[in-house]
Amino acid sequence: MKIKRKTILSAGALIIALVLISCLSVLVVSKKAPILKSGNFRITPDMISYLVKSNAESYVKYQNDLVGEDYKESLNISLDKSLRLQKSPYGKSWFNYFYEISLKQAKELLAVNEEAIKQNFIFSDTLYSSAKEEAESLSKEYKIGSANLEKIIVLQKKAEEYKNRFKDTLSEDVVNRYYKSNRKYFDCVDYNIITIKADFKDSNNYTDDEYNKILSVAKERSEELLNGIKEKGFDTAFQNFISKNQLSNDILESIVSERYSQTQFAEWAFDDDRKVGDTVIFPGKNQYSIYYLTKTMYPYDYILANALVYEKTNKSDDPLVLSNLRKKYKDYADTREGFLEFVTDCNFKEFGVSPHYKEDLKSVLSSWVYLDSRKNGDFDVCKIGDYVYAMWFDSFGGSYFSNKLRDECFENEYKNHISDLLKEYNFSQKSCLKVLVR
Repeated sequence: MKIKRKTILSAGALIIALVLISCLSVLVVSKKAPILKSGNFRITPDMISYLVKSNAESYVKYQNDLVGEDYKESLNISLDKSLRLQKSPYGKSWFNYFYEISLKQAKELLAVNEEAIKQNFIFSDTLYSSAKEEAESLSKEYKIGSANLEKIIVLQKKAEEYKNRFKDTLSEDVVNRYYKSNRKYFDCVDYNIITIKADFKDSNNYTDDEYNKILSVAKERSEELLNGIKEKGFDTAFQNFISKNQLSNDILESIVSERYSQTQFAEWAFDDDRKVGDTVIFPGKNQYSIYYLTKTMYPYDYILANALVYEKTNKSDDPLVLSNLRKKYKDYADTREGFLEFVTDCNFKEFGVSPHYKEDLKSVLSSWVYLDSRKNGDFDVCKIGDYVYAMWFDSFGGSYFSNKLRDECFENEYKNHISDLLKEYNFSQKSCLKVLVR
């Protein structure tokens, strides 16, 4: 009996040993075996590790630039801790979140590189040497062998060159079709809005019937004005309305360059079938608003005017401060570069050197920008509250609008192109290795 028991134990130990040896073999193989494989390329665990880490770093940097150090508390992510132990707001660990992104990214890299072979795509002469140099510099940081790292970087650089070449093939017809299909996201409208408020007193002690009756009076007035506009035109109907109801012009507001937003009015105003003079009523809280369209969709006027600002330390010498700044500016080249050098030397805090929307500008700045005599290269300074602004006018952003439209059209076209490639090419994926690299 004792001998038999020993035999059983030995057999169990042998089985366990074999299992352990098998697992160790898989672990060793997984370092080189592909997670993803296409006809000509493969993605190994080391490559996925690189993508996961680089995607995490990019995300953290973006959040840091966006909201500062507070991102660590609000998003609960730190590169100093294991991503597997940190829960994301997306119902999974940060590791799983970036792993899924990286796996999708890897498939796209394989698809693009397969397509490049199919098209006999010619890459730049420096691609391989720059990839090797980059891999060698990152190898220690990512704790990945430079040879394996070089392979994934080569795939990335090839995909980048392919994408850039694809953009060059974008025709104006494609851009124009994209614009027509997405006008509301690039255009704006002008309109008048008249607000008719229900005549509620300070007291809130109304029965439902009393409340509805007072509100119905406001509705009837709004409909009366709407019908008057349709019959006699906006100006005549409006003047007759405020005279009859003893109201002031304050109930009218004229809006210029309103951009699209997800509101009931915007969905109405940015319809392709809208025309000047169209009028509609939308109810609000204890009021009704009448919208009268004065200009249908047209390209938004991006402003490439630079406005920079610094806080005043001495409020008693405003005229002298502005005068001295104007004199000092004469020592600089009357160019964009000269302006940036000027504000740097004067310790201005940057308010913005990129394109502005009109509503982003202070009223004084907007008035200055939209003067009929305004021309490229104009400069001035002004005081608004406790701040001094330096202004240099570039242009009304026609080229910026064109580039913005083309860039967004390209991203949409390229996204669709990648989607087609992912359907065209087949990938083999070993899900068991996904667990091992976690």
